[in-house]
Amino acid sequence: MKFEQDYIQDFIKTLQFQEFKSANTLESYTRDLDAFYGFCKATNDEKLSEKIVFEYLNYIVTKKHFSARSQSRTISCLKKFCNFLVQKNIADLNYATNLELPKKPKDLPKAINHEVLQKIINDNSLAEYSEKLARTILIVFYATGLRISELINLTVSDLEENQAKALKVKGKGGKFRLVPLGTIATEVLTNHLNEIKKDERYANSDLHFIFPSIKKSKDGKYKNVTRQYVYTIIHKLGLKYGIEISPHKLRHSFATELVKNNADLRTVQLMLGHSDLATTQIYTKIADEQAYNALLANHPLAKK
Repeated sequence: MKFEQDYIQDFIKTLQFQEFKSANTLESYTRDLDAFYGFCKATNDEKLSEKIVFEYLNYIVTKKHFSARSQSRTISCLKKFCNFLVQKNIADLNYATNLELPKKPKDLPKAINHEVLQKIINDNSLAEYSEKLARTILIVFYATGLRISELINLTVSDLEENQAKALKVKGKGGKFRLVPLGTIATEVLTNHLNEIKKDERYANSDLHFIFPSIKKSKDGKYKNVTRQYVYTIIHKLGLKYGIEISPHKLRHSFATELVKNNADLRTVQLMLGHSDLATTQIYTKIADEQAYNALLANHPLAKK
């Protein structure tokens, strides 16, 4: 069958208005399918077939070096899209049905050393707007363990409702939780909001988000910063200090520090917004591993 780009738009509309998928899911599916469509066009193959689907899988594995997680996301997207085409009588069969999901590695999440993060937190020499914003966001991630989707959607009222002592966070499944703020995070967020209010670009604007976009949207309002923007400035800040930083690593670092210092697992679970305690228990393994490495490095009887 001929592959029309309109099919992608129809599919996304179905996900949005019939299955009520989140904005993040819609953005992810659109990005994956646009990339697949671009591959088909580049190979001069306008026909959608099982052959082109398998060729694309080989391409993202061998040429693009997608991680197992990204491969799984892409395959799930293609299967769902092809199934949609069958349901709409556009295709006779699901061309992606024989794709197999890769086995995900069971590596423990990697936390960033506290001393390294402390160096960035204490660095008041950062001058560029993006660097100062990245430092503020890094501190909030490390102090709260928020997911990136939770952070970018934080509103001013989420902070002010609790006198800046806690954040009202909307997590997975639309569930709300209160995440306490330490002294440094409270101070940093308060200063950040004060600076935002002084910024000329936001003058006479009714700011809703704690981390507003730099430019106005088409409706003349400042929306929240994008996930991609946060990833970019956090990554760039890390490079300045010679380390790999991501929102997910900062979330792991938050949890690891708590568990390492004997915080109650149930409390950590609530702060992270985990529905299952077993998900939180992985951090006990990380803490145990760090304790073992510290012993090997520092105790005279542990050294060879």
